[in-house]
Amino acid sequence: MKMKKFTLLFALLITSQFVFSQNFNFYFDTDTTLQNTNIGQLVDFKGHVINYTNATMTSHWDISETNFPHQSWTAFVCDDNSCFAATITDRKQNIQAGDTALVKVTITAGTNGVGSVIAKVYDDADSMVVQQYTLTLDATTSTHTLASVVVFSQNAPNPFYDYTLVKYDLKGNRGQIILTDISGRQIRNYDLNASEGQIAIGQELNSGLYFYSLVVDGRVVTTKRLQKL
Repeated sequence: MKMKKFTLLFALLITSQFVFSQNFNFYFDTDTTLQNTNIGQLVDFKGHVINYTNATMTSHWDISETNFPHQSWTAFVCDDNSCFAATITDRKQNIQAGDTALVKVTITAGTNGVGSVIAKVYDDADSMVVQQYTLTLDATTSTHTLASVVVFSQNAPNPFYDYTLVKYDLKGNRGQIILTDISGRQIRNYDLNASEGQIAIGQELNSGLYFYSLVVDGRVVTTKRLQKL
């Protein structure tokens, strides 16, 4: 009797995994799970979710597990329309029957080294991980030396309602902060004449996602995201 119960349970588990695997396919492009980069660049790891069913389904994935060499490394979850604040580590997407949705993880390296993010995909009940991908970014050969040029902190607070502060230390160099929207259009340039200080960003902005880049000696040293609520 116990053997029959065990056999039935095992068969049910196998069947449920098979049905789940037929409901959708979640994958990252095989040639982008390992990428090389320079410090400060935004690197995209793109993937897709395909809904094989005849009804709308919800996919759930996260990047809560990271292995970065320094706290200046940052990862973001994105979908078809936008990317989200670094504090958001998971994403649920409603996908129409037969449709394909884009998923994207964006990583930026703050120092030399190798960092990785583990993207996990969950079943319909959010009870187990059914797929897992390791996305690795290699900045060991970067020609940028951010630590020796500048100290540039993530803005705080982020996200924000009114304004946010960005602190910098240029170590004797002059620089510029360039603010752009998600389409790449320049919103404003801030000249940094002092070697260290802070600037307030955001009072003139509408709600949305923006990027700010630090330019030192004519080159982009690093780029970070900010979000106004």
